[in-house]
Amino acid sequence: MTALQLVFAPAAKHDLKVIYQYGLHLWGQIQSNIFLISIKDQFWSLTEQPLMGIERPELLPDIRSLLFQSHILFYLTTESQVEIIQSYVAAKILNAV
Repeated sequence: MTALQLVFAPAAKHDLKVIYQYGLHLWGQIQSNIFLISIKDQFWSLTEQPLMGIERPELLPDIRSLLFQSHILFYLTTESQVEIIQSYVAAKILNAV
């Protein structure tokens, strides 16, 4: 299978900025950079294994989620791309339930 194109929705881009800024404040630049690289690596792995996440039809048709450390990543797949929709801190979602 050929790797799919990786696309970020505006909300996902915003989430990455917020995650980086939070990490910068909490851990400093080096650790924040390491975490950002790690989460981006996870996004890229979805282009090669797009079905690794859990189907979430109760949220939206065709949406999937994947746990990455303390975050839940939401994404959509098509025949040609993986679109990262949003990233949430897992504890916030669990507390909302």
